[in-house]
Amino acid sequence: MSESFSSIILGKAKNHLLEGEKPREQNLAAVIHVLQQILKASATARKEGLLALEEYANESRSGGTFADLFLADALLFIVDGTEPELLKKILTNRILVQGPDTLEGYLCYIILEGSLYIQAGENPRLIEEIMYSYIPASLKGRISKVIRQEQEELSETYKQRMVEKWNAYQPAATDNPFIGLFEEKMKFYSDREIQRILREVEFKELGTVLAYCSQEVKNRISDNLTDNVKANLMDSMWYVTESDLTPALNCMLRAINKLADYGEIRDKDA
Repeated sequence: MSESFSSIILGKAKNHLLEGEKPREQNLAAVIHVLQQILKASATARKEGLLALEEYANESRSGGTFADLFLADALLFIVDGTEPELLKKILTNRILVQGPDTLEGYLCYIILEGSLYIQAGENPRLIEEIMYSYIPASLKGRISKVIRQEQEELSETYKQRMVEKWNAYQPAATDNPFIGLFEEKMKFYSDREIQRILREVEFKELGTVLAYCSQEVKNRISDNLTDNVKANLMDSMWYVTESDLTPALNCMLRAINKLADYGEIRDKDA
């Protein structure tokens, strides 16, 4: 995108959002809405992949504003595999038709930039900071406070949903020869010893093993986990496959044997 094109749009940003030193509330609300939508889309793409943006695009289209429709189209272009340069050209032309010096042009410019970063797979935190660079500095604190509050509310809701899924999750069946050994050991240890083992093992290995061990052992370990850990484990278990199980079990058993050798937990076989 040419420097002159960007400068026209960003040069008008202060006029769109400030009247003297007083925020233009309606315009400010529109900017916050666009930023929230971009950040939700970036989180969706990061967690579920670019194809998941299709459903999010359809939700965005229901908003009905020009910016909502622009974002929906941008996300669908990404889902369709449109090359970044072509995506930028198409969206730039739409902004030119709409008017780069209008509020809608400003909002769509933010969407264009955000969409390109989403397509490139950038971290949502980095995208958030980049988005803030397109608004007047005097409003960054106010806007970021609103967005952070919503993110915290969404995060808490998501966590509770993951904990509910965790509690309802039934481990998958497996014929892995090492799973029985692991389960015998975990049934043997006290809560204090299990907590010590959990501090020693890697998060990824724990999630993999819990996806396949018995419900009894899963519940035994679950009693020693916080809701935050349960939610994160459930989130990671979507990507677990049985081929990951043997390496994960080996890591878990090595950690248990090491702790037993050091006398930090009992040796079941002693």
